[in-house]
Amino acid sequence: MPRECVARVSAYSDRACSEGALLGTTTVTAGEVDRCLRPEEDGAALGSIRAEWEVDELGLCEPAGGEPYPTTVCCLPEPAG
Repeated sequence: MPRECVARVSAYSDRACSEGALLGTTTVTAGEVDRCLRPEEDGAALGSIRAEWEVDELGLCEPAGGEPYPTTVCCLPEPAG
């Protein structure tokens, strides 16, 4: 059964995915070729990544990709204070 999977991917320079540290955002649709967000090309250090489904048709979408260098980078809670 065909389904549509679309995710919004954002990169941040800090480890908490703070809006003030946003490096860039892109929308990725399953099946697209070479749709990448490359903040390191701007000389910024990557601290965290957030990916959120915009369309998860039928609730069957699963994260994939990262080849040839798969990495898991997650948002940490912002420090209290």
